[in-house]
Amino acid sequence: MQSRDSHRVPVFFSAPAQGPRLGVLARGGIVSLALFGLVVLGLTMSKPMRLGKVSSYSGSGGPSPTRVSAENPYADFDDAADQEALPLATGQRKVAKVLATRLDRYQVVGIGEWHANRQDADLWNEVVRHPAFLERASFIAVECAAALHQFTLDRYIAGLDVPQDDLQRVWRDVSVPGNCDSPVYAEFLTTVRDVNRQLPTGKKIRVWATDPIDWSQVKSKADWEAFMEQKEAVAAALVGREIDAQQKGILIYSAGNLWRHTLGVAMPAEQTVVARLDRSHPRRLFTVMRHHSAHRRGARLETMLEGLQTPVILPLRDTVWGMLPANDVLSGQVAVKLFTETMPVRSVTDAFIYSGPNADTRVPSGAESKQDLPYQSELERRRALMRKAAP
Repeated sequence: MQSRDSHRVPVFFSAPAQGPRLGVLARGGIVSLALFGLVVLGLTMSKPMRLGKVSSYSGSGGPSPTRVSAENPYADFDDAADQEALPLATGQRKVAKVLATRLDRYQVVGIGEWHANRQDADLWNEVVRHPAFLERASFIAVECAAALHQFTLDRYIAGLDVPQDDLQRVWRDVSVPGNCDSPVYAEFLTTVRDVNRQLPTGKKIRVWATDPIDWSQVKSKADWEAFMEQKEAVAAALVGREIDAQQKGILIYSAGNLWRHTLGVAMPAEQTVVARLDRSHPRRLFTVMRHHSAHRRGARLETMLEGLQTPVILPLRDTVWGMLPANDVLSGQVAVKLFTETMPVRSVTDAFIYSGPNADTRVPSGAESKQDLPYQSELERRRALMRKAAP
């Protein structure tokens, strides 16, 4: 493996060429045929599954919500190595270790996030602090940071003094105005900075900003859309470059961009980050999603996992949990269906973290942002540009 720092140079992106426009305000859908979901389910169910305490289920797309024994979650697992490599683990620290040790089998662990979410941020911080991660990883790629300010980000993560006004631009100058103003993002960067202070030269973690927008080049809605249309390509290319350099790390990106086989709400399947990486670097990316059961479809999962300490990471291959309908597990609180009725969650993500029956905590932008009147004025200017057609 190459030295962590031998191939590192800050990345800067120029304004993209104009191209076909898409509706891009909502991000993260993956186009797939309903037939594909049926085929996946059919192939899975063609092998008998020993469901333990799970009885037959008359509904569509998954087994009964009857409680399952945590001691034997595997139905008919024929790969002892994988079974041993991804155990059922409870508690935040154990979950973090499982994610870190996935880097023994994959080069990148993609963690799907719900923006401004306290539970997600707590997980990232736990992973980055864990010795198992620090022994294996060299980089973190994040959606909520503007690549235009990579140099500033590098200096901050390296422990150097950076003026607060300059540092704030890292998460303020992103493609969707205000989307990353939650304090959880600044707190996470501080965590990485603090961790790096304890690491020797050559072992420090690099944080890559993946958002390519340059607001000085945005004069209309068409200009903004042109940047948005290259957003996923930039993120995938950056992570792909790390893979090519034999580096390992984590990618923190919106959950919808790391789901496989959705119905495609906002963009074609081939444009998502996970699709691009699966295509360019197959079997190098391991994805994990985290969710709760405090929504109208959550009772089934909550009943099955009653009594387990949370958060708990659930292996999905050939387990009863993996056969649950993805709509129930991942999108139960969303008004529209994101997956076919028969699409199992194991076809959408490689692992699932269940955080319990309580709803997540959203952390809105802090007083520092709201009281910064020049910044609030700039947010309004940018939002107006997003709605403004070219003359």
